[in-house]
Amino acid sequence: MQSSYCRALMLFTFLFAKGVYAQPPIFTSPSYSVQVQETTAKTVVGVAPSPRPPDGFLTVRCINRFNSSVGMTYTIGQISGFFPFVLNSTTGSFSVTQDLVYATQPRSYNFSVWCYDNLSPNLSSNASVTISVVEVDKYAPVFTPTYIFLTVNETTSVGTVLASTRRDVGAFKVYNATDMDVGPEGVLNYTVYYLDPRFSVDATFGTLTVQQSLNVDYIGTFINIIIHACDLLVCADFNIYINIIRQNDHYPMFSQKVYSVIYNDSTSPGQVIPSNCTDQDIGVGALQGVVFLNTTPGVFLLNSSTGVLTTNISMEYRRARGYTVVLLC
Repeated sequence: MQSSYCRALMLFTFLFAKGVYAQPPIFTSPSYSVQVQETTAKTVVGVAPSPRPPDGFLTVRCINRFNSSVGMTYTIGQISGFFPFVLNSTTGSFSVTQDLVYATQPRSYNFSVWCYDNLSPNLSSNASVTISVVEVDKYAPVFTPTYIFLTVNETTSVGTVLASTRRDVGAFKVYNATDMDVGPEGVLNYTVYYLDPRFSVDATFGTLTVQQSLNVDYIGTFINIIIHACDLLVCADFNIYINIIRQNDHYPMFSQKVYSVIYNDSTSPGQVIPSNCTDQDIGVGALQGVVFLNTTPGVFLLNSSTGVLTTNISMEYRRARGYTVVLLC
């Protein structure tokens, strides 16, 4: 009776142990994902060079749930094409075997890894791995040309495009802003350091547009607009110099259309008739002067700069009952 009990106990123990070691190993995660910077020695100012990722930048781990001392062997599943990584079959650690170049090589590597326990017969499991290559900002934005000059009339219409990186918007001047980086590091965003409220600049293409009337109150207006083109880390400056030209867009005007003055007989010479002409234009379109268009010779003196009339002789009733003078400014 005792012998039969021992046999049953031994059989049970054997089956339990076999059940433990018959379980396949498992990865600590069903998937692994990591980002690594591309390899580069050239970067923009203020950005450190990026060497190859260190050995062990990614480690996968597989375990036996019932016996952590069971050894594992790691392998990479089927891959094709360029693959700059190697897997340590004992530790599950990855290393980089070649420089990583974002612009010319794959930017993401998706593959599977397998682990096999060191039991007999051995069992296996697999997990997915994604390694993404991140671009390093190697280049600063560059403007061509580095600045432009624009001369515009003050009568230029609101909505007129003065300058742009686009060639299809009818701009007065086209300029180029480029960044040799590929990907997000090469996408430029435009902002303005100084912007006159009469103009606007859009953030996508750096298009400079007239936003308000350019009418000016003095001779010329010289404006310097500074545009920043920025990638993710670095900005470059672009200067747009604008000279607004005053136009002859105002008529000269007398302070009133008709001046009427009554003098007593024998009023002495030198009486002032307060007529005057002004012009809001300045410069080329400014008031050039006032002239007689019709008058009685010798009776009046005219200040050609202001249009003010002065009597040159005494006002005698016997000489004339009145005078008509026509001035032109």
